[in-house]
Amino acid sequence: MDGEKVELDYLFQRFGRLEGYDEYQHEFLCTREAWVHMRPRVFIMDFLGIMVFPIRSHSVDINILPMVISIFNNPQRFSLVPMILAEVLRSVTACIRGHDFFGCCSMLLQIWAREHFYRRDPQMDYYIGARNKIESHEDRLQNWVGASTGREEWRTFLNNLTGDAIQWKFSWIRGLTFARTQYFFFIESIGLRGIQPYAPLRVMRQFGVIQDIPLWSIMGLHEKDFTLVSLEWIRNMQAEWEYVIDLEIGEKSWCTLEYYAWLNVVSHMAHPSVRGHRGFVDNQQIDWVVEEEKEKEVLEEDLEENLEEDLEEYR
Repeated sequence: MDGEKVELDYLFQRFGRLEGYDEYQHEFLCTREAWVHMRPRVFIMDFLGIMVFPIRSHSVDINILPMVISIFNNPQRFSLVPMILAEVLRSVTACIRGHDFFGCCSMLLQIWAREHFYRRDPQMDYYIGARNKIESHEDRLQNWVGASTGREEWRTFLNNLTGDAIQWKFSWIRGLTFARTQYFFFIESIGLRGIQPYAPLRVMRQFGVIQDIPLWSIMGLHEKDFTLVSLEWIRNMQAEWEYVIDLEIGEKSWCTLEYYAWLNVVSHMAHPSVRGHRGFVDNQQIDWVVEEEKEKEVLEEDLEENLEEDLEEYR
């Protein structure tokens, strides 16, 4: 063992084999019954540490164990999904900033990406894999002709990807979703190793809701490792989660003309505000921007075609 990590072979020798307790009894401060009780928990910790929350040293992060014990003790109360999402966002953000190690489940990220990058009939999603979406993943994508397979193919595909080719919303996602907290236009999600802000309001189409110019928030101030989080911060975050604002999931998703103008042309005119003011100063400026850009032939075709397609789909 080394600080907060332990080698997989070390755990296997002591918990993976039936004779592990007899051979290492001098290391255990517990009875055989307690050892037997602990074995499945160690196995789940190993699985999560290798497949879901990996670390660079090919060891297992022992910080996973308290979480696993809590899940075993009260499985109805805990879910790993928010923690996995937080760690995926943390890892993607780190890679964007130059890190060369993805510290979360790359397999789940690949499934998520492939599901979104192949646009298909929503009825296909509804009928295929009604219960287990992971097992039926390949069935839903079986008609994807020319799907990218290698690094260079994916690079080319992503460089040429347009919004109309994305499966923004999955048909099986319904009901309510978290949108923001009472005081922030994002959510502070709790990961295994720190806090990661997440802003659903910036990608409303994934919930079948009209995307307007997103509300602005300086989320970088809320990215923190647990070693830098104070007790007061944790208490404030818990209080925020008591007043999370829900959003009703819709069926159609499209973007306003102002959003396309803001995204493609005049994002440099946005006026950031920690209180969440919209990207433009006022409606007069929005109207001016739209009229100015309509005079440009190239942009006019792009904006109007996207708008007409989205409006037609929304109708």
